[in-house]
Amino acid sequence: FAEGFKQYPKNSKSADNLLKLGMSLSALGKNDDACVALSQIEKEGYQASAPVLRRANQEKTRLGC
Repeated sequence: FAEGFKQYPKNSKSADNLLKLGMSLSALGKNDDACVALSQIEKEGYQASAPVLRRANQEKTRLGC
């Protein structure tokens, strides 16, 4: 997910890649890094769908970001 985001940061799937990256980092116990990835979805203004934004907010709440 990180590689896809690095190669295509302005792609329509950028928000999806950031969400999945955040979730993967969280599963690895890297919660601080996961919070950074999840926060970038709204901060950078990617064209995220409502379900992606909702899930990112759920994950940030769960992680205490």
